[in-house]
This record gives sequence, structure tokens and C-alpha cells, in this order.
Amino acid sequence: DENGRTSPNVNRYFDGLYQSFDQRGQPVFGLLQTDRPHEVKITPSYDFKWGTQVGVFYLIETGTPQQTQISEKSIPFYPFGRSDLGRTPMFSQTDLFLQHNFSLPGRKRLNLGVNVTNLFDQDTVTRVFTTPYRDSLNISDAAFFAGFDAIAVAKATTAIRPDPRFGLPDQWQNRRTARLQLKFVF
Repeated sequence: DENGRTSPNVNRYFDGLYQSFDQRGQPVFGLLQTDRPHEVKITPSYDFKWGTQVGVFYLIETGTPQQTQISEKSIPFYPFGRSDLGRTPMFSQTDLFLQHNFSLPGRKRLNLGVNVTNLFDQDTVTRVFTTPYRDSLNISDAAFFAGFDAIAVAKATTAIRPDPRFGLPDQWQNRRTARLQLKFVF
């Protein structure tokens, strides 16, 4: 659920109990942040007789669920449950691969290639800023698990500042890149 962590067996579920509950003190169930129920991948390629190879990779998939995240004692939780902000837009990308083999004297060959990722330079939003406040709530555990109104608590506490980035896109699809390849085979 903590999309981006790279260490195995490291997450906040065992050291941050708040993350598993909403503002009513109820367990939070639902789709994880990396859920993409519909995905299509197409990978056609063709080898021409004269030594040129062409390949295309096309991907289209549904967006990911987004949910409001507020911190309680610096531990994030989902006050309104999961997916309350909807999904990011549908994601699609086309990649292209071209290469050609040139014969040289003897059994030697020269191979030239190019690999273009995100051929059409799409810039789809992949994440929305989901934190409405810059500061953490700090209520008692008894009040948290009994249920409370997170927005009312934030408004009543002058030390909790709203974050103007809330609800705005903050990550996009990677831009187009091209890699050139030169290979000498002997």
C-alpha cells in the first residue's frame, strides 16, 4: 500500500496502527493504491528480410485509486476510507524499437538500434496530492478510536495549516526518452 517502498517486509502496518482505521474508528478496507483492474498490453514485432527489426509495445490501463490522507501523530491514515478522491486518468503508452544489422567482411556484423519510450510524449497524471494539511493531528488514542471529525479538529486547531496543493496533480507519466545502441558482433 505504501507505493514506492523498496525494502522488503518494511511498512507501517505493524508500527502505525492509525493507518488501518478511518476517522470513525472503523477498519479501512478497499482497493490498494496500486490497483489497476483493467490492463491491456500489445507487443507486435516484425523482422524484415533485409535485416531490419521493428517492435512496438503498447500499454493501456485504468488509473489508480486516490484517497485523502491525514496524519495522526505523524502516522498517515485515511479519514474517509479508500478511493474517496476517485481514480487517476486512464494511462496509456506506446514504445518503439528499431534495429538493423549490417554485414561486414567475414562473420562480423554491426548492429544499430534505437529504443523510444513514450513515443507520443504523453503526460498523463499518475498521482494527485492527497494530503489536505501540512501538519499532523494530535488527539488522544481514545478519541481517535471512538470516532471524530478530522476536518473539524483541523479547523479548530490553529497549528494545523491547510495545504493548497491538495487535490492537484503532483506526478505525471515519464517524458519521451530515446536510447541509441551500437553493437559490433565478431
